[in-house]
Amino acid sequence: MRATATVRIFHDDLQTVLARFSGRTSVTVDRNTPQDSLFGEYFRRQVLIRTRTGDLIPRVTASGPDTTAVDAPMWWYRVELTAPAPITWLGLRYEVMYDLFDDQRNILTLIRTASGHRSSMYFAATDRREQSVSLDGGSR
Repeated sequence: MRATATVRIFHDDLQTVLARFSGRTSVTVDRNTPQDSLFGEYFRRQVLIRTRTGDLIPRVTASGPDTTAVDAPMWWYRVELTAPAPITWLGLRYEVMYDLFDDQRNILTLIRTASGHRSSMYFAATDRREQSVSLDGGSR
């Protein structure tokens, strides 16, 4: 079973958080240096994704500038997760950019294409509890 996520981040914030995470003075993210492996390390540290059978390990498979962004330049990463069995439940903690912004908020939308079911989860730096969703229609 494979799940795919697209993560969108403001370009300047992405470069800042990756520099801070890596201990460098600066990090350039562009078509020549998309920083996929560095972002993958950062994402694995900031995001917990659990199933009933164990944690899923995200892997960055693609990235690029978001050409649909109108307010400010953004960058996207495609993250794939592979599970040994169909995923019926997810436990999530999504703390991307919490280390940069005390008031960060993230919205995660799950789309299960087989059934068309959609779930949205709201994560805030002020409430770091794990959230869960049943992919057969319910959440808790």
